Amino acid sequence: MIKDSYEKYRTCAEYLEDIIQKEYGMEISHNKIQNYIRRLDMASETKKKQEKRKWVRWERNHSMSLWHLE
Repeated sequence: MIKDSYEKYRTCAEYLEDIIQKEYGMEISHNKIQNYIRRLDMASETKKKQEKRKWVRWERNHSMSLWHLE
């Protein structure tokens, strides 16, 4: 059912979740759909999302600069 829906619509797992629920009346989470599609090598992981994000400290140049905006 997941494979047929994916081949028919070629869309992401979140939309497939709604499509399967409407067409077949079954509730399958998009995480399970995504894992199934990956196992069949129909979808691949995005390298950019897998990279570790650098830690950035969000600070102002001066600690009270927000209050001094006039």
